[in-house]
Amino acid sequence: MASEPIPDFAAETPRPWGVRLMWWLGVALFVAAGMGTRWLPHLSSTNAAVDPIPPTAALALPLDVVSIGYVDLENGVISLLPTQSGRVVRADVKAGQQVTAGQELLRVDDRLAQSRLQEAELALQGAVQTQTQAKLGPELHRLKQEQQTAARDAILGRLQAARETLKLKQELRSMNQIPAAELAVSEATVRELEQLLQVESSRSQELKLIDPLLKLRQANLEVELAEVRVKLAKQAVEECIVRAPKAGKILRKMVNVGDLTGPSSPQPAIIFSPNDQLIVRAEIEQEFIGRVQVGMPVSIQDDAGPNPHVWKGRVESLADWIARRRSLIFEPGMMNDVRTLECIVTIEPDSEPLRLGQRVRVKIHAQPPAGNRTPGIN
Repeated sequence: MASEPIPDFAAETPRPWGVRLMWWLGVALFVAAGMGTRWLPHLSSTNAAVDPIPPTAALALPLDVVSIGYVDLENGVISLLPTQSGRVVRADVKAGQQVTAGQELLRVDDRLAQSRLQEAELALQGAVQTQTQAKLGPELHRLKQEQQTAARDAILGRLQAARETLKLKQELRSMNQIPAAELAVSEATVRELEQLLQVESSRSQELKLIDPLLKLRQANLEVELAEVRVKLAKQAVEECIVRAPKAGKILRKMVNVGDLTGPSSPQPAIIFSPNDQLIVRAEIEQEFIGRVQVGMPVSIQDDAGPNPHVWKGRVESLADWIARRRSLIFEPGMMNDVRTLECIVTIEPDSEPLRLGQRVRVKIHAQPPAGNRTPGIN
């Protein structure tokens, strides 16, 4: 039995349509590349004629510097605390309230300080009385010297009389007209008066060595010391009160009546803002410092919201210290380990006020040097 012939599938199967499509795409790409190569020189020469830019023009273009800044005061806000620890007994001010210089903002319990003040005042009164008595010292000393001189003169007179009596009795004894015992009594009287004269002379010398003004000077020092203690006690009473250092506004009150506060408290009792001019502290990264100069105009916009308002300002000063950012708060999109230069920007008066601590976007408008401006480039 003869075998059947094997059909030729390769000869009968038609070519797939995808192969033909890719072949035509390759041809079209080749033609497009050729046409582009032919027209590119002509296109480049046409553009160069329309907008010629010298190679050095890019160096003369103004390069504005944009950075983040914070609204602040030149000397910053003031944290207020009573320097005497105690419980708050009065706190009448509120956040946002305008106050005058020296106005009482807060008071802590001052009963202990008042008691110490009373004690110091009583000690001062005692020192004044001692001083009054000491002022009489020089006159009393003069009187004592006069009394001592009179006593010495009296002893000296008695001694001279006793010596004359002794001399007379010695003559009588030599003639055996008086007993020996009477002569011995006269000799003892003379010796006694000589010793008394020596004592009185020593007392007179002692009075001469005494400075009558010494006690007065000591009393004066005690009065001065008592006055100092009174001043310290009054200062302690005053330090129980927190007063506004100058005219300004209460930004935040952190304590209320009944709270304990003092110099070692972990947070201030009141955060105070003086009525000083607001500034912006812009933080310029080190690589852009060379583009910023004092006097350059500045545009300021709010960085946290869609506020389209633009405040105008000017670069007032540049710091001499390149360091880490002043604010250590980690905010989105910021690197706190970048070294920056602090730039102080003064703000022109505006109808819409800025707020302390407000984060803003600062744009410093740099300008090319005069004479290097390229024509046709604004």
